[in-house]
Amino acid sequence: MVRAGHSLCGRPFLIVCWGKLNFAVLALGTAEKIMRHPLFASGRAVTVMLAVLFAVVVVSCELPENPHDETSIFGTWIGQYEKYVIEEKDFYNYFGTPSDGWILYYSCSNVMVVPVGKFSGYVYFQFNDEKNLAYGAREGEWYALHYKELTAESCFIAQAYKAGADLYAENLQEAKESLTVENGYFSSYSELIKSE
Repeated sequence: MVRAGHSLCGRPFLIVCWGKLNFAVLALGTAEKIMRHPLFASGRAVTVMLAVLFAVVVVSCELPENPHDETSIFGTWIGQYEKYVIEEKDFYNYFGTPSDGWILYYSCSNVMVVPVGKFSGYVYFQFNDEKNLAYGAREGEWYALHYKELTAESCFIAQAYKAGADLYAENLQEAKESLTVENGYFSSYSELIKSE
């Protein structure tokens, strides 16, 4: 928000409000007089001032307290033959159809969402339910999904798969390093609609 302020030494100025940060911007020729001051004779002072201002702005920016904004990957996602429930701690993968019903394929815990930009990223999780493991997975191993083109209503999701390669990782760090788009693990995406 920008609004006019009272005059300063006979010259008007503007107050620029950005979040909780308020600072005054001098205008209408006042800046030219300031720049003629001996303190600003070298470009170094200007550079320092800009660096300090940048630091104040960055530090003053607040991250949202609630990660579940309109474009959050958390929630229930339904596709033609699959359904994903992504919660803060747990993950559930179902197969079936919306008309015939859903059967739990596997469930996991220790969910870790790693955004890559605002509209894409990875969801990592660990198999901790021995009764509901993915094919070939062992309890304690890690797996991943990749999502892209995330909106409030839909996204595209792919499960990690690469012919002839290990699909599961021994730990989270290994999953982050190996189960990536760049390593060829995500190529077959399904479009899903958010239902919750």
